[in-house]
Amino acid sequence: MNLTVEIPDDVAKRLSAAGGDLSRRALEAFVAEEYKQGRLTTADLRRVLGLNTSDQIDEFLKAHKIRSHHALAEFDGGQDNRELASIAHLQKTDPQEWARQFDAWVDGHDPNTPVLSDEAMSRESIYPDRI
Repeated sequence: MNLTVEIPDDVAKRLSAAGGDLSRRALEAFVAEEYKQGRLTTADLRRVLGLNTSDQIDEFLKAHKIRSHHALAEFDGGQDNRELASIAHLQKTDPQEWARQFDAWVDGHDPNTPVLSDEAMSRESIYPDRI
């Protein structure tokens, strides 16, 4: 779908003077707001903006001052606090935000990662000294 936005020429000229592709800036601003409102998922961001990696998603969210569980770890002290920080954040969110965060977490994993066998996940395998 194509979307056309009509703005006066003098305003367009001023906005263009700020640099960058005005159409792309408008698209990114629109998509960022829709994501904040819970109407788009991380997968939607990937498709609409042509982002291929989780790092690109994180950069986009950070540039638009949107906190994700990946970005949250950076704000709260790094790798060691990532899980704790994301859990604390999710306890304060509404269900739509939680779902969006979960989608971002899922999208951040490689779908080609091999699944562990039932034997590898068995209690005996995990705690061999407690049999």
